Amino acid sequence: MQPVAQPVNPAQFDQAAYNASIQRQESGNKPNIGYHNQQLGTAYGPYGITAGAWQDARRVDPSLPEDITKATPEQMTQAQNDVTANNAKYLQHYGVEVNPQTLSAAHFLGAKGLADYLRDGTISEAAAKANGGAENVKRIVDQRLGGQMAPASGAVQAVKPPAEQTAEAAPA
Repeated sequence: MQPVAQPVNPAQFDQAAYNASIQRQESGNKPNIGYHNQQLGTAYGPYGITAGAWQDARRVDPSLPEDITKATPEQMTQAQNDVTANNAKYLQHYGVEVNPQTLSAAHFLGAKGLADYLRDGTISEAAAKANGGAENVKRIVDQRLGGQMAPASGAVQAVKPPAEQTAEAAPA
């Protein structure tokens, strides 16, 4: 499915609105969510920033703490801005149009993951494992590409009672 939105014009891109949307989708708007589910992935904080994305953001802004758990809310937002800029750069490199929808899908799946998905429908095993299976990942990506809100696993976990989260994470 190819997105139909117009490319991002940096002068017209509303980073604050985009960040608010990502925060709702990734953590259910819970600023103190911490790790979303360490048994399934490394997503952390209100924006669901993974360990790899955090390291990329630190290369852009070395003042970010090495340990993501030590980041202030302001540093998390700065890292989110860096992740968005990195995703835009990577999407362009992979030949994917950069717009709010592709950025949102790339935030969820990674820029390469999104490029692979758009090319031939590929979903990585890690993305499937962390998000309830390949079909669920495809649903989320397609919704984000269509400009719809599509919660990731952290947003879903953020609204469940802790006991229910623990029960789901326990091995069968």
